[in-house]
Amino acid sequence: MSTQKTARQLSDSLIDLHGRSKTLMMATQTEDATPHISYSPYALLNGKYYVFLSALAEHTRHLTERPQASIMLIEDEQDTRNLYARARLSWVAQARVIAREATLFNQAIEQLKARTGATIDLLVSLNDFDLFELTPQHGRLVLGFGQAYQIKPEDLIAIMAHEKAINLTHITTQ
Repeated sequence: MSTQKTARQLSDSLIDLHGRSKTLMMATQTEDATPHISYSPYALLNGKYYVFLSALAEHTRHLTERPQASIMLIEDEQDTRNLYARARLSWVAQARVIAREATLFNQAIEQLKARTGATIDLLVSLNDFDLFELTPQHGRLVLGFGQAYQIKPEDLIAIMAHEKAINLTHITTQ
């Protein structure tokens, strides 16, 4: 029996994962190339992820000095049937700071507020927080054993806009 999903199933799984994941995991790199893992609530707008980070946090310095990260959304442990096969989406992403004066800043903050609540209002009032835009470069969607798919940023945009179901490239061992 094939474990490959139809385009509609893949699209629905991706939408569902974003709907159930209010935070993303983020791997950054220190100046001596030591990996650093953290997390943050996120907003998704037009295929890009937005995180509001304190200047006191290590990951903020890392993203400022080395603007690349790996990010991951992952199914909650309580919701999975098998801990070894949790649904997850990972991306390599480029980071940049969005100025507080930009229209995009306000749009992303409103999305964060809708997803996570009013705490964001307090954080915005603090001057040591910056909004980072994480732009996906290439990624992988894993929906279980033998169900790994390559995903491109344009696939994410089309799926999340509900424009169409997308056939993703199934990854097989060689």
